[in-house]
Amino acid sequence: MKITVVDPDLLSREGLRALLGIKGYLVTAASEIQEGLRLARSGKAKMVLLRLPPPQCLEAVRLLRADREVAKTPILLIADGGPQGPFREAMEAGATDWVSQPYEVRDLTEKIRTILESNPGEIRP
Repeated sequence: MKITVVDPDLLSREGLRALLGIKGYLVTAASEIQEGLRLARSGKAKMVLLRLPPPQCLEAVRLLRADREVAKTPILLIADGGPQGPFREAMEAGATDWVSQPYEVRDLTEKIRTILESNPGEIRP
């Protein structure tokens, strides 16, 4: 299954790519949302994982939900301290779920597995 990771921090982005790759996922990664949106579209991602600052996170969720090709793709947020303020708004704008940062690898991979299993098959419009 393909997952698109959007994270402006190179080390974190590459760490997520490696971690998810070890777990058997095909990962595309971007440092900013426009590139992430392009990758999610072209790679037919089954999930988009966002690790962005709060205002950018909200903007990213809105852009993803407004795009016909990826509007129904699950979005998982990695949020500092949980969904408060702009992260809460991102959840209300259509993010599927969130993981608090710092996160346990097991918690992150379990959340991804659970979301993907609850959205079997093609979930695009």
